[in-house]
Amino acid sequence: MENKMTHSASILNARLLWKIVWVVVYGITAFYTYLSFTDMAHMMKWMMYAMAWMAGGMLAEAVVGLIYHCCGKDGNGCH
Repeated sequence: MENKMTHSASILNARLLWKIVWVVVYGITAFYTYLSFTDMAHMMKWMMYAMAWMAGGMLAEAVVGLIYHCCGKDGNGCH
C-alpha cells in the first residue's frame, strides 16, 4: 500500500506539471500575439497562430480539468 504522503506529493507534482504546461501554452499564445504587432507584413498569419493556440489551450485546459474533477481529487480512479 502506498504511503499517504507519497501519494499526496505525486498529486501535487501532477498539478504543478499541468500548471507549467498551461503557462507554456499561454506563453506561446502571447509570443504569437506579440509577433502580430511587430511584423505588420505577416500580421494576420501570426494572429491566426495566436488564436489557434489560445483555442487549443483553453480546450485542453477544460478537458484536463474535467477529467481531474470526474476522477476525484485523490486520484483513486474515475467513479
